[in-house]
Amino acid sequence: MQCDLEQVVREHGDMVLRIARSNVGNKADAEDIFQEVFIRLVRSIDKINDEEHLRYWLIRATTNRCKSLFASAQKRNELAVEQLPETASMSESPFDEPDTPATDALQKLPEKYRTAMYLFYFEDRSVKEIAKILESSEGTVKSQLSRGRKMLKETLEKVQDV
Repeated sequence: MQCDLEQVVREHGDMVLRIARSNVGNKADAEDIFQEVFIRLVRSIDKINDEEHLRYWLIRATTNRCKSLFASAQKRNELAVEQLPETASMSESPFDEPDTPATDALQKLPEKYRTAMYLFYFEDRSVKEIAKILESSEGTVKSQLSRGRKMLKETLEKVQDV
């Protein structure tokens, strides 16, 4: 596939940044992941077949980079110290909306639920597409969506009671 990198960044950059931000919870790490994903794209562009494959590849590469970030023991220790104050005072939501109890609650979901819900609700992907992107079964995705909704509902009910 012939590719104009600037065009790809214009068309898909916001999506990559939102996915990264929703998974890592802070702007600096999300921007690092954004850069790494597009550097990897330059190296792998000859493996991309078409526009739809490119979109899947970008989503998958972004979620994989987010997982790698958390897999690093050193980074895990840094996040434990840094993440609480920053997330509590975050002025930008990963979903480009003002901070609300709903976006805050979504941010706090475990990664597997947050990613599935993000792809379903914000990227308008079907269960089948999400399963393909995340390399899991449709049943797993349905379960993640169901559990994510339940956790989100419980969190929001607690906020309402306060």
